[in-house]
Amino acid sequence: MKVLLGLVLCSLISASFAQSHASALIRGMPVRRFFERWYPKGMPPFTDFTYTLNTTPDMVIELHCPAIYLFKPCSEYMFKIHDGDDVKVICGTTKKYFYTSKSNKLAVQVITGKKPMKNCPKCSARPIKKT
Repeated sequence: MKVLLGLVLCSLISASFAQSHASALIRGMPVRRFFERWYPKGMPPFTDFTYTLNTTPDMVIELHCPAIYLFKPCSEYMFKIHDGDDVKVICGTTKKYFYTSKSNKLAVQVITGKKPMKNCPKCSARPIKKT
């Protein structure tokens, strides 16, 4: 009986966590403020949003975030960058953040906890030639 109750509670918790994915192919023009386009009024609680950026094989992606405002604790509110096998996790407040990918595919993930985020991370991405 306890196991059944535990399974029901786990399914209710996982059902309340909204996951969504979006992707873009960037070639010459940059993609600006892509989180704000999906969530113009901020991100709701318990959101897991992944934005995947792709470009041509001879290019890499430069990510620029003038401002990332996340609540604490880091276990609930995260900004993750997935670059191949590498994962970079950002917590708290970060300003003027730059990241250059190692490959032509980059996934940026934002996870929120129980408080809604009024300000989405303000990030833009553009393709640059591999060096």
